[in-house]
Amino acid sequence: MSSTLMSLRLVALGALEDFVDEVERDSRAQQWCGVTDESSAGIAQREIGDDE
Repeated sequence: MSSTLMSLRLVALGALEDFVDEVERDSRAQQWCGVTDESSAGIAQREIGDDE
């Protein structure tokens, strides 16, 4: 019984990790499409400043 619970727990943790990875990929894609938070906006401003 406990081995079955451990297996289910590992499967659930794996699914959760996959979900978190997917959310992180989606948020990075949104940032590259112009939806930025303050930290990535600051990076973009520095990159523009370096070109001048």
